[in-house]
Amino acid sequence: ACRVGRMAIKGALFDLDGTLLDTEILHTEAINDILRPFGGKCDWELKKQIIGLPGDQWSRIVLEDQQINKVSVVLEPEAFVVQWEERCIELYENISMMPGALEISQKFADASLPLAICTSSYSKAAEVKKRKNLDLFGFYSHVVAGDHKDIVNGKPHPDIYLIGASLLNLSPSECIVFEDSYSGCQAGKAAGMTVIAIPDQRMDLTPFHDVADEVLTSLSDFDITKYVAAK
Repeated sequence: ACRVGRMAIKGALFDLDGTLLDTEILHTEAINDILRPFGGKCDWELKKQIIGLPGDQWSRIVLEDQQINKVSVVLEPEAFVVQWEERCIELYENISMMPGALEISQKFADASLPLAICTSSYSKAAEVKKRKNLDLFGFYSHVVAGDHKDIVNGKPHPDIYLIGASLLNLSPSECIVFEDSYSGCQAGKAAGMTVIAIPDQRMDLTPFHDVADEVLTSLSDFDITKYVAAK
């Protein structure tokens, strides 16, 4: 159920990967390209654990799960992330938008509400995605990347969303967050914001209902009139 009155929302903050852009399958492909020589594989059970986490966290989880460095250290987490980012940038040639991404951005623009992207991706990767999706990124006045100088802790901590709100000159309570990951939803809630979850439908949705104000199957299902009064 919605827990926010109409007219309270004055701006929106969007996660990027898996929320606006359909990158998660490419991210998994890149992980597997790097793990393959070591006999490792990131399947869905493992992928579920790392969606939305910053590279310094998910790389360690994957390496430990796959026991890549059990006998001797053959792949450091830092090197893993660097190789992964390089491979992702190659794969971003084939990137596509999530259903409803352009439409929801247009809805907020029509309501004259400012938008920002808050992504765990580092700025180099975010820039490549922007070049491939200029029409989408044109709606967003700011992109806060995971390597922003003021981020002390990544999602599920609130840092990135507090920075996003600050860039829009809004208080956290005036912002609505759109996220596909549980850690991202936690970050939005920790920041004191309204949170809309659009999780992968293969996920266990119960935790999302516990933390988010609404859980949707697609951005296309979002009803802006619940949160923003008609002009």
